Amino acid sequence: MKPCFMLCAALAFWSTCALAAHPPAAPVDPVGEKLYAQHCVSCHTSDVHWREKRLARDWTSLNFQVRRWQGNIGVAMTDAEIRAVASHLNRLCYHFPNDAAK
Repeated sequence: MKPCFMLCAALAFWSTCALAAHPPAAPVDPVGEKLYAQHCVSCHTSDVHWREKRLARDWTSLNFQVRRWQGNIGVAMTDAEIRAVASHLNRLCYHFPNDAAK
């Protein structure tokens, strides 16, 4: 076999293995990112999401906390907007299995 062919075959094999080991990242949700930047980031630094006693422990509780806080600050978000903010936070910080996607 030609060395070039062997190199291409090896690269194809290893890139396939790398993709299987690291699935693609969740798509960025511009709505959730924008809402979080508008209403949340002024008080919620990344420390809030990484603290040991955080209240969000899974996908359901993360949605609950987003819903609770949007009510606390007087912002009326739709269910879809709440899920968008929760998805944004989940992608950035929490990495919970998203039960809603099942």
